[in-house]
Amino acid sequence: MSAVSRLWQTILKYLSVSIDLAVTRIEHAITGRKPMRSENLDLSACNLPEYFERPDTFYTAGLKPPDMEIKPRRPFAGIKESRFKFCSETETDCAENDAVCGRIFEARQMHGGEAAPCFIVLHGWREPGVFNPWHWLLGLLLARFGVNCVIMTLPWHGRRKPGGVADGDLM
Repeated sequence: MSAVSRLWQTILKYLSVSIDLAVTRIEHAITGRKPMRSENLDLSACNLPEYFERPDTFYTAGLKPPDMEIKPRRPFAGIKESRFKFCSETETDCAENDAVCGRIFEARQMHGGEAAPCFIVLHGWREPGVFNPWHWLLGLLLARFGVNCVIMTLPWHGRRKPGGVADGDLM
């Protein structure tokens, strides 16, 4: 990586963090909520450049595939929807946040079924997770047009946040 690209990366990271802090401070000033911060979530070891250059090395860093609980739901318009849940590799002091949950929409057999491409969809920051009509419709439409879809709830959002806290407050 050249010195110029490292400099740009540092500048963009500083801007991103500064904007996020400003937005959360403004929101807390408007709503009167106090942020809850956890100081023990340093994930910098998971963002090493070699993991992006050679993704297979990420999985040999002691991470193993999780045991996933999948609950199929009644098909709608020929599209299979399932809900999934598994324990996060990163443990926090909040049991709700340690359980990753989401939805799986399988494309119809006539559109490729298992051979169809797959999108992994993440909702936006401060959105209430994936168990709402908008994300159900998005997954259904993608599957209807031949794309398998996995929608995951981000940490500290939706069902992964403790009670009394707004979505994304703890990020």
